[in-house]
This record gives sequence, structure tokens and C-alpha cells, in this order.
Amino acid sequence: MPFVLLESPDAVRAVFGSVLRWGTPMLTGTFDRAFYASDEEIPNLQRYLGRNYALYNSAMMITPQLAWMHLRENLPLSSVRMYHKTHLMPFTEYVPLSDRFPRFSYASVFNDEFSHFSKGNALEYLSFAARNQVVHRVSPIICWDLLSARSSRLAVGTGAQFIAALTNESALGDRFRVTVHQMESYSRFRSIESRRSIAKAALTGYSLFTNPFG
Repeated sequence: MPFVLLESPDAVRAVFGSVLRWGTPMLTGTFDRAFYASDEEIPNLQRYLGRNYALYNSAMMITPQLAWMHLRENLPLSSVRMYHKTHLMPFTEYVPLSDRFPRFSYASVFNDEFSHFSKGNALEYLSFAARNQVVHRVSPIICWDLLSARSSRLAVGTGAQFIAALTNESALGDRFRVTVHQMESYSRFRSIESRRSIAKAALTGYSLFTNPFG
């Protein structure tokens, strides 16, 4: 979702309402903002960009239980857990050294409201309950994360039972066929390395499921 989902009440009602009707959890990509408590805490880059917040490329798990608690019981959205992407793509999601030299930020391919992301602190698993009430742990990784073996190792370290990869498949080539097969190969590598199954979904509509043997 190319906007901050939790900041749009109409979008929250529509998405959470759909999850409640479907009766199945949904993992989706979105953006997230974390506002600084005071002006003194604002880093140089964010101050240069005129922001009082850190922007994250994120993934969030919306379960029917969460949707019910929010829509029917007014559960605060601040309790929603998210994964903030840890491996950012150079010159698209961030510019190297721009945290020390903010003027370098203009070297980014994108310079708009949803650019210049901050790095997430840690990889966490998100959980959901199946219809038989068994709780499953999934570790989300986003696009560029898939190219790093460290992502899958960290996912295993959190206790995740499988990995969900979210990608737009637009960064590794100018032809759809090239990009799809490159990301498919990386998914197989990460499955073998981590001994975990991977469910990969892309904005191109091309999905892939791999087992621990690739």
C-alpha cells in the first residue's frame, strides 16, 4: 500500500473490514512513521528534509482478531506490530552517507514524501492463529532483504516457522522475465540457507512458494 495505512481512517476501516469478512489474516506492505519526541532528537538528515519523523518501509500483519478488536472494541492502532525494513536499497530508499552529509540526499532516484527511509532496528516475527487456533510465526522480508543471506539467518533466529517475502520486482532489470527469475533464484537460495519455506508475493502478480530444499 503506497501510503501510511494507519494514518488513513477510511483505508483502515476498508482493509480491516475486508480481513474480518474474509476470516483470514493478511500480511501487507505499507509505510510507517515514527515521530520524534522533541526537536533535539531529530537527526541531521530528517532535519534537512524538514521532517520531525522517521519514515519506514514496512510490513504489517492484520488478523481477523485484530480487525475485530479495532473495529468493534476500539483497540488503539498503536498496538499494531510492524516489521521495518532493515536492508535498504542504495539510491532508491536511502543515499549512503546522507545521514552524515544531508546534501547527498539529492542523489536519490526519488525525492518525494515517501523516500529517504530510515533503517529498521531488528527483524521480528509476526504471528497469527489458524482456524484450528494453532499460532504460526512468520518473518516478513521486503524486496532488497531477499538478496541478503543475513535476512534469512535473522529470521531463523527469531523463531519464525516460515518467511514471507514482499517485493515489487522492479529493481533487478528492465524486463519482466529477467526480474522474475532473478528473484525466484534468490528465494530458493534463502530457503536452502535458512531451512525454511518461503511464500513470495509481488506487485507484478507473480507468486512463488519454496520448501526448505529450494
